[in-house]
Amino acid sequence: MSTELKVIYFDAGGTILRVRRSVGHVYSDAVRRFGYEVPPDEVNLRFRRAWKKSLERRRDDGYVCTDEILREEWARIVVDSFDGLVPRQDALEAFEDIFESFCTADAWQLAEGALDTLRALAGRVPLGILSNWDSRLEETLDAMGILEFFSHRVISYQVGHEKPHPRIFGEAVRQAGVAPEQILHVGDLLEWDIRPARGCGFHTLWVRGDVSESADLPGAGEAPRGRSVSVARFGEVLTAIERHFRLPS
Repeated sequence: MSTELKVIYFDAGGTILRVRRSVGHVYSDAVRRFGYEVPPDEVNLRFRRAWKKSLERRRDDGYVCTDEILREEWARIVVDSFDGLVPRQDALEAFEDIFESFCTADAWQLAEGALDTLRALAGRVPLGILSNWDSRLEETLDAMGILEFFSHRVISYQVGHEKPHPRIFGEAVRQAGVAPEQILHVGDLLEWDIRPARGCGFHTLWVRGDVSESADLPGAGEAPRGRSVSVARFGEVLTAIERHFRLPS
C-alpha cells in the first residue's frame, strides 16, 4: 500500500466539469443572432483544429499564462472556428457572448458521480482544484455548487504558468504543505495532467474516457515514489482511490 494521501487535487474541465452541449452548438447559437446558420458539426471540426493550434502556440510560448493571454487565445480560437463561415468582426462580437456563457452553470454539467465522490472524500482528506483556467473558474465552480469542497485552488492564471509546466505542480505542493508523494492528482489528459504530475512525484489517477487502457500510461520508472492507475469514467474514481491508495483514518 502506498504512502497515505494528504491531499487530492482534481482537474476541472474534462474531468469534473463537462460541456453540457457540444461547442459547435454553443458557437452556432451565438452567431445566429447575426443571421448566420452554421452547421454545429462543421464548427466542431474547425474547433478541434483551432484548439490544436492553440495548444501548439501555448507550448511554443513556454506555457506562460495570464487572464489576458487566455482571453486572447479564446478569441482566436472562436475566430478560427468560424473561419470561412462568419466574417471576423461578427465572430469577435459572438466571442463576447460565448466567453460569458461558459462562466454559467447552463454551459456545464458535473461528471456522473462527481458530486457523490466529492462528498465522500471531503470529510476524509483535503481536496483541491489544479486546473488550466482563467479567473472565471471559481465563479463557475460556485455556480455548479461544488466550490466549497476545494480548500486548495491552484489555477493557471494565478500561477502564471499552466499545465504541463512544472511550476503549477510546484504551486500545488506549496499550497498543500506536504510532500509530492502524499498528493494524488486526478485528471483526464495524459500530456497535461498525468505525465507531468508523475514527473513531479505525485500519484495520479487518469480518467481516460474512451481512450484504451493500453495507452501509454506512465510507468513506475518515471517517478518511483508515485503510483498511477486509470479508470474509464469518473463514476469509478472513488472506488479506485479506496482500492489503490491509503486515506487518513
